[in-house]
Amino acid sequence: LKAKSENMPKYPEILEKGDNFKCWFKQDDSFDVPKAYGFCKLSSSEYGSPLQEDVSIFTHIFLKMFFEEIRELVYMAELAKIDCSLTPSTDHLTFLFYGFNDSLPSLVKEYLKALKEFDPTVASKESVYKEKYEQILKQYTNNLLQSPYMHAYVHFTPFLSTTGSNLTKKYVAVTQFTYEKFC
Repeated sequence: LKAKSENMPKYPEILEKGDNFKCWFKQDDSFDVPKAYGFCKLSSSEYGSPLQEDVSIFTHIFLKMFFEEIRELVYMAELAKIDCSLTPSTDHLTFLFYGFNDSLPSLVKEYLKALKEFDPTVASKESVYKEKYEQILKQYTNNLLQSPYMHAYVHFTPFLSTTGSNLTKKYVAVTQFTYEKFC
């Protein structure tokens, strides 16, 4: 925290700026609590566009398996009132971290280390894959069995959005997805 002054800026200021990042700062003059909120985009050209059904399914299963792997880390972070998340976007994964605790940098480091070292193709993870695959298959099946008035939303939303994907196509892709394809 910086020392309080009379002319504190109303909006965050850029402390440092690089080709791939910006570091902003705004003094908390209400509660004197350090808070961090950051995000970064993680992308790879290796797997194609998440708009493709196979890539979307791969990402969905991968993230579910990864979250299973780091559940203890996430639990400990929640106890410290800090959080990290990883969510798919149209062309990347968004890594978000935030909290009020000075151990946030070590959480970010551990989270990214776990992500870097995570290998879902290890033989011992096949049972976890099968469990997560069944959850996703059930989710898509249930979405297709919704009330008739919801079918209009489910089937026509992709026409209204360039980032939407047809649920029926995704369901078919899930039913054809295998562990071998995943590996």
